[in-house]
Amino acid sequence: MYNGVEILRVVANRNVKTAKVIYAGLEIEEQVSIVRRASLGFGARPGVEKPEDKPEPDVKLAATLLTGLTPSAAVDVLRTFSTTGVNKGSPKWKRRQDVIVEVLDAFKDIGPGEDSIAELIRDRLKL
Repeated sequence: MYNGVEILRVVANRNVKTAKVIYAGLEIEEQVSIVRRASLGFGARPGVEKPEDKPEPDVKLAATLLTGLTPSAAVDVLRTFSTTGVNKGSPKWKRRQDVIVEVLDAFKDIGPGEDSIAELIRDRLKL
């Protein structure tokens, strides 16, 4: 899903509800990939983009898309994101933990009640 984050960013700019529905319909691996690419600021093609083409991290987009999932599904996505391809305790793992906190902090800017969902997710992830 290299271009998935870019596509969902465009859709979310036009219609947030549609972007959430599309995101919710994806497989968990694709959802994790989109959260990773959005929240860490990865570009469209790993290894081929120039450093100046690398997008800024967009934790608000990741938070917006996650609010379209049930809390348990969002926990699964974030747990998979935090553990896949990293060694526990490594700098990469620590960065992902920090990004998850940033994403959950961004829930409060999405809409009323979303911050309480973020707290539920935090509790389940033990953050």
